[in-house]
Amino acid sequence: MSTLYSHPGFPNKGPKDINSELMKRVSSNPLRLLLPQHITNYIQALWTKKASGQPVTFTDIFGMLIGETLMPARMDIKLSDIQEKINQAQSPLPLFTCLHVKPDVSELMFAVLNWGYLSINSLRG
Repeated sequence: MSTLYSHPGFPNKGPKDINSELMKRVSSNPLRLLLPQHITNYIQALWTKKASGQPVTFTDIFGMLIGETLMPARMDIKLSDIQEKINQAQSPLPLFTCLHVKPDVSELMFAVLNWGYLSINSLRG
């Protein structure tokens, strides 16, 4: 969703065109993500996050690698930046979700909730 809405050509460029760009990016050499300029950007972003009091985890590093693969040079996009793509109904309003994990709550709690949600929904269908 972020890749689509952050693309400079969207909505004039359709998902098929953007999808072909994504396929090229994903099939490119992943070692380019470990170039010194990228590592420097990752470290700077992680230090900024830690300095603001947020925990830094392996998921942050993995997310940066995925983001740099899917949306190079657009990792600093904000939700307000996509407003021009939806302000006159030229595209549907995207729905984004996130999960704020508290350090004193076990990840097992989320696994149980997720499993319960999946099992309830599978019984309905």
